[in-house]
This record gives sequence, structure tokens and C-alpha cells, in this order.
Amino acid sequence: MKKLMTHAVLLLSVGVTARAEPMRSGIWKSVGYAEVLVVGDGQYTFYDVTRATCVEREHGVINPTEPYFPSVTYPSAEKMVVEGSSYRYSLLKMDTLPEACTVKRQPPDALETFDAFWSYLDENYAGFKARGIDWHAVRTRYRPRVTTTTTESELYATLGEIVAMINDPHVFVSNRKQGVGAVLLSARDLHGIARVVAVAQPGHEDSFYHRASHRIEEGIEALIRYEVLGGRFKTAFNDKLTWGMLDPNVAYLRASAFVGLFTGMKRDDMLPALEAKLDEAFGDFKDARALVIDVSTNTGGAGFIPAAIARRIIREPKVAWTKRARANGGLSEDVFTMRIEPSVSTRFTGPVVILMSNNSVSSGEELPLILKGLPYVTLFGDTSPGALSDIQMKSLPNGGVLGLPNEVVMSADGENYDARGIAPDVRTSVFDPAKPLSGYTRTLAAAASLAARMALR
Repeated sequence: MKKLMTHAVLLLSVGVTARAEPMRSGIWKSVGYAEVLVVGDGQYTFYDVTRATCVEREHGVINPTEPYFPSVTYPSAEKMVVEGSSYRYSLLKMDTLPEACTVKRQPPDALETFDAFWSYLDENYAGFKARGIDWHAVRTRYRPRVTTTTTESELYATLGEIVAMINDPHVFVSNRKQGVGAVLLSARDLHGIARVVAVAQPGHEDSFYHRASHRIEEGIEALIRYEVLGGRFKTAFNDKLTWGMLDPNVAYLRASAFVGLFTGMKRDDMLPALEAKLDEAFGDFKDARALVIDVSTNTGGAGFIPAAIARRIIREPKVAWTKRARANGGLSEDVFTMRIEPSVSTRFTGPVVILMSNNSVSSGEELPLILKGLPYVTLFGDTSPGALSDIQMKSLPNGGVLGLPNEVVMSADGENYDARGIAPDVRTSVFDPAKPLSGYTRTLAAAASLAARMALR
């Protein structure tokens, strides 16, 4: 699951208190992030821009009681710094809009859309070096396929080849249509359960493996609840959190996803509701000597959830990660540092095993990222995919959208795990292609055994 960078959602979902400084009137261009912000007459407009293209993305009325950015400060009259729960970046004052934003637009053709697609990635994508991609060679190879008369289906076939070649779980392109005409193209490699099913039964379409993966995950959930936990378990948030005892000494917390937990809930209420349930779960663990936290099928979602869980584990304040955006051919001077402190509420102070896999993607990787290296935490399972940046959503001239990660996320010790993933301390195969259900319960039993041994040290 992708982590989408939506400033208003980030503001409200984690309860960040906005500073009093409002957005000042003017034209502001971001350092990185490929956007121009126009503020005036109580309204704002965002444009997605490259050196040669401009597409209006969003327009609205400024609401002083529900600000767009959690924090707005002005180091000078020419610089605005905005900050939220997981980002910090600057916007610089401009005298006029970029020319591409002012010209009367003709209906966009395929060539204009290709150029915008290529330029967004060229100017903002942070993963070329890690993935060994010569992006200019990609343009030389693929642009001749596209002309002003190329059809939409032909265009997306070409863009899809490029996205598959990049092979980043956080890069995708869509025509934003619904139904039979919908197009959504992403990385070529399957992950987790879908990948092992493909090894066992090659030759099918990806949709076959995704459907099989979904059915197997449902089977895993049932096995955990009624065989492993013997029916003695609790769940919360649309069954995305499950907890119980693997044996009298080893507690178990399963976070099957970090998306879809708060259906129908006001954004201001999400974090307090999560903290209340974590109080309950960790209160139930008070007599346990060790804990297994399972994120092995977690494909991501909201980043404040793994941070909240990590706060129940850590014993002293720590840097969770730092983040810088791609900007001006390098990295921005703006650095966002995610710092977390031990929870003042119920915590677990014994040894912890994190069960992770190649299916632990995006914010599903954040718990291993935050807790990696702590002497009382052991990462157990498979290497994660290495897709940690938030996703920027960039509007294409033809009405489509490109998703791309434009940030470099570094662990507390300065490591970048993009593309290579986070390796476990103890490696074992999590998903058995021949026996995906019984194999999973054996892996979980091995994690519990390791946790129990750690408690005896």
C-alpha cells in the first residue's frame, strides 16, 4: 500500500497543532515537491510543475480554523517553511507564475503527457541511483514511440513499460478512470505471498496471484485466531489489529495493515482511538515475558500507527528516521527528523521479536526501521522491499496521475534502505509456496520460540 502525501490528511490524522502564522498572499514555488502555490483573496491554488509543464492540481478556500499546513513559518519575507507530521519543506517567493501556468491550454496530446511524466521523475524521483537507472537513456529509448497522434491506450502501454522497468513499489501511473477503461500500472515484481504463489504456479496474470494472495491472507488470519490463539484473541479497527497470547509467556500483536483502520472516524479522533486500544492491548500483555509483533503481511498505510506502536517498545527517546527531498539535482537543505519518545502510558519492557517479510512494504517497513538495532529487539523473517518514502501525486496533462517517491529516508544510524530493503537479524522464509498456511504457522511458532528464548537470557 502506498503512502500518499496529502498535507491536510497528515495534519488532522495525527492531531498536530497549527501555528498561528497564516499563508501569506503571493506566488510560492516549492524547493523540491514540484509545486507552485498561489495565495490571495482568501483562496489558494496548487499547480504541479516541471521546467516546461504546469497542471492545476487543487483549488480551495483558506479555512483559518482548519489550516492546510500544520505549521507555517517565515524565516524571511521571501521564504515560507511548511511542516507537518512527516514532512518539512520550503517555498520561495516568485514575482510571476511560470509561463507554462499562464498560457491558454489546448487539449493535451500524448507527447505533452509523456514529457510531463518524464520530467516529473527526472526532477523529483529519488531512486535512480539506488536502482541503477540511466533516466536520460530511458527518454532516448521510449520518447520516439510517442507522437501527437498516439492513442491513450498506446501512451499508457509505453508509460507502463517504463514504470515496470523502474520497479519501485511506490511508482505508479493511472488514467484516473473507473470501470473497464481504468488503467493502473506499477512495479513488475510481485511481493510476499503473491510472489511465492507465482514461484509455485508460474504462467498466470498478476491478477491471479493477487487474488490467490488475498485468499491465503484470509486463511492466515483464520488460522492465527482460531488455531494459534485458540479463539482467545481481541481485534480492533476493522480487524486490522489482533492480539492475544501465543503461550503463557509470549504475547502477540498482529498489525495486518496500517490502512483502513478508521472507517467513518473523524481525523482528529484517530490517534486518541489508537492510543486507547494500544493501552488495552499492552495492558493485556502485562504478565508476558516476551512479545511478537507481526507485520509480515502489512503493505502499509498511515505512518503514525507504527510510530505509536514503537513508542510502546522503546525505552528512551530516539530518532526514528530522517528525510530529505530531491531538489535541484541533489537533496534539499530541509531535513525532517522524526523523533519519538517512550509512551507515558502502558509499555512493554521485555524482549520483542518483529516478524517481517517481503510483503512488509512502505509504512509496513517503518516498525522494523525504527526498532532495528535495539538490543532488546530482533527482526525475524525476510528482507523488506525498501520503499519508505511518501508518494507525491503529480497531475498529468491528460487527466492522469503519476505517483512517485521524491524523498530519501534514512535510519537513525544514517543508512538508506531504498531498493535494498531492511534485512532481518534472523533470516527465515515466511511464506512457503507449497504450504502457505501451515508454513506460516510454523514460521510464527519459530518467532514465538525465539522470543521465549530471549526472555530467558
